[in-house]
Amino acid sequence: MPRCFYRHSAFKGDGYQCDGSDQCWITETEQFGNMPNMESYCIFHAPDDGLYDPAGLRDDWKKETRGTTQASTLRRLLEQWNAHNAEEQEPVAFLLPGLRCGHANFRKFTFSGEVIFTDGIFSDGANFHSATFNKLAEFRKATFSGNPCTFESAKFKCHAGFHSATFNDFADFDSVTFSGSAEFRYSTFDNTAHFPSATFGERAIFADVTFSFLAIFNQATFCKEASFTNAKFHSEAGFISSRFEHAPAFGGASLHQNTDFRGADFLDVESRDAPPAYRTLKLAMSAVRSRSEEAMFYALEQDSLRHQSDTSLPIKLFSFFYKLLANYGRSFVRPLGWLLFVSVAFWFGYSEVLPTTDTHNGSGAFRLRFTAEQLVRPFNVWTAQGAHQLENLCSDHIVLLLQIAASLQSILSLTLVALFLLAVRRQFKME
Repeated sequence: MPRCFYRHSAFKGDGYQCDGSDQCWITETEQFGNMPNMESYCIFHAPDDGLYDPAGLRDDWKKETRGTTQASTLRRLLEQWNAHNAEEQEPVAFLLPGLRCGHANFRKFTFSGEVIFTDGIFSDGANFHSATFNKLAEFRKATFSGNPCTFESAKFKCHAGFHSATFNDFADFDSVTFSGSAEFRYSTFDNTAHFPSATFGERAIFADVTFSFLAIFNQATFCKEASFTNAKFHSEAGFISSRFEHAPAFGGASLHQNTDFRGADFLDVESRDAPPAYRTLKLAMSAVRSRSEEAMFYALEQDSLRHQSDTSLPIKLFSFFYKLLANYGRSFVRPLGWLLFVSVAFWFGYSEVLPTTDTHNGSGAFRLRFTAEQLVRPFNVWTAQGAHQLENLCSDHIVLLLQIAASLQSILSLTLVALFLLAVRRQFKME
């Protein structure tokens, strides 16, 4: 039988059965068309109709039954390829671009070398559950339709290429391990994009991707760069409890109002990419009125700015204390805790300085009132009445010491009260 007439530039690679030309290497072919212009094609590249079979011997090649034959033939060829690689010191690639295949079942299948399915069409779903790709896996411009496609628990040990791929049905990448880079740039998900608990060991590129339905990345781990630049989220997106070890890039992304980052860990606050990355997410969350996430990314932005070498020392100091006292305005409990601590600390200090001989003015009740007074009547120690009261109790140098300490307590207390009120307003602000 002659070789398949189908041509594609990807066939020029050094692969299984390939001869360096751009022509398909498969010799199991049938003729299509009318005499004398008939052409031979393999089952993966055959036209939808026009099979030249005057004896009617090829029922398995008819359009309505071809999908099943395509799937079984593809698996047989891949098993032959694996057997060939088992005898080779270096595995060769399996090049079959432009294929058309019905439901492909490769559950727990191991792909021993590079696989190139560029421009492939999986018209009845595909099952790669727990499959292992030892080398490059290229699904560039592939189309998955008809039924869900699953790569659940699959392992990609090298680069996984889904550039410009189209997923018309449910796309399941649950618990997938991408040890190499994973590229989905310009891909389209017309149904749910399901990536929970996925691990991205290298770059995860979702730039310019269109998510038409749910996008689920809950509990996913991004070990290196995660790029969602210019991605379009037309429905809910979940990053709940996900982990980003490098600041993710969402520049130009269109986020849905139900985008959820609850419990997500953002570990990068030191790289140069961190401040603009978190600023972008802060603005995106502000645009969809997600106050809690906006506050989280504001805190991360400030934290990362504090770690930049070109940030001035005063800004670093104020940023540090703002985080320490109120977690950048995200906590209204923390200022109250610090207020209690400051009050108790100064009460102990006053107890050491104020005399105890006077049964009235030196009593514990007086020290408590004096401590509280610095909050409700700040700087009263500098008034004539307050100064006179202290002068009746202490010597002049102790009076000055108490006035300075009381002023410091008032400043700290008022600051903490202000931080508490600002945090409450931010938490419950309604626009």
